[in-house]
Amino acid sequence: MDEQMQGLLALYALGGLTEDEQQEVEAYLVRHPEAAAELHEMQLAVTALAHTASPVSPSPQMEEALMARVTADAEARFGAVNQPAKPAPPAPKASWAERLRVFLTPPVWGTAVAIALITLIFAALLWQNRATQYEQQLAAQATEMQVLQAENAALQQTNQELTTAVSNADLEKARLQTQLETLRQERDTAQMQAALLAEEKAELAEEKAVLLSQNESLSEQLLAVTALAETLQNDLDTANEVLALFTSPDVELVSLPGTEAQPQAVGQLLFDPNTNVSLLLVEGMENLAPGQVYQVLLIREDGHDTAETFAVDVQGQRALIIHSLTPMSAFTAVGVSIEPEGGSPQRTGDIILLGELLSS
Repeated sequence: MDEQMQGLLALYALGGLTEDEQQEVEAYLVRHPEAAAELHEMQLAVTALAHTASPVSPSPQMEEALMARVTADAEARFGAVNQPAKPAPPAPKASWAERLRVFLTPPVWGTAVAIALITLIFAALLWQNRATQYEQQLAAQATEMQVLQAENAALQQTNQELTTAVSNADLEKARLQTQLETLRQERDTAQMQAALLAEEKAELAEEKAVLLSQNESLSEQLLAVTALAETLQNDLDTANEVLALFTSPDVELVSLPGTEAQPQAVGQLLFDPNTNVSLLLVEGMENLAPGQVYQVLLIREDGHDTAETFAVDVQGQRALIIHSLTPMSAFTAVGVSIEPEGGSPQRTGDIILLGELLSS
C-alpha cells in the first residue's frame, strides 16, 4: 500500500474525505480486501479515543491565535465576505498529510487539541497494536519453534532407533540367509539321499518280487514234495502192511463172490486173524454214479462195523488195505455195499460182495 492511500484510509476513519475520495477508498477496499483489516483497526482506535479524551479549555491567548488562524483559513478557502470572487488558477491537489492538517484545524482550540491528540494517540495505538501483534506472532512462532524442536528431537531419537533396528534387521537377514543356504544344502543332500533310497527301494522291490515268485514256486514244490512224501509214506506203510501179511504164518485168503446186484464182481481178502489189517482185491465191479462209493462191511454175529470207502478204475479193479478196530478174528464175514459219498455208519445200499471168514 502506498503512502497516499494510507493517508486516505486514516482520513476515511476520521470522516474527513469528500464524497469522491470516499468512493475512491471504497473502490480500493474492494480491489484490496487486505486493506479492510487495517481500516478496521484505525476505526477501533478512533472510537476508543473518543471515549478516553477529556475536554481541555484553551487559554485566552491560544483562543485569540486560533480565531486568527480560523479567519485566515476561511478567507483562504472562501475568499473575503465583501469582496467579489476572483478567478484563481487551479491549485495542485494537496497531499494527505496537508489535508489532514487542514482537517484538524477547527474553529475551537479545545477541539483542535483533542483532534491532534486523537491523531497522535491513533498513530501510537496503531503502531502499538501492530507491535503487540508482532510480539504475539513472535511468541507463537517461539512456541511453535519449541514444539518443532521437541518434535525434531523425538524424530532424531526415532531415527536413531530406526537406524539401530535396520542394522539389527540387516544382521538378522544375513543370519537367516546363511541359515537358509544351509537348509537348502541339507535339502539337496536329503533329496539325493531320497533318490538313492528310492532306487534302492525299487531294487529291493524287484528282488522281493523275485524272492516272492521263488518262494511261491518253492512253496508249490514243497506242497508237491510233501504230498509226494505223504503218498510215498502211505505207499510205504501199505507196502509194509502187505509185506507183513504175506510173511505172516497165520495169513488166510478168502473169496468174496458177487451177489445178484453185480454177479460178475469178485473179490479176495488176505488177512491175519490176529491183526487189524487185511488186503482186499476186487475186479469186475461197476463204476458208480456220482455221489456214490463202495464201503467195506466187517460183519459180526451181533452186527457189523463199517470200514474204508473206495472207488474202482475203468476196468472195475482196486486193491485196498482195510483197517479194523479189533482183530479180524472178531468178525465172521466181510462184505462190500453201495453207500453215499463219504460213507455211512450203517448200511443203506445193496451188498455187492459177501464172503465168510474161515477160522484157522
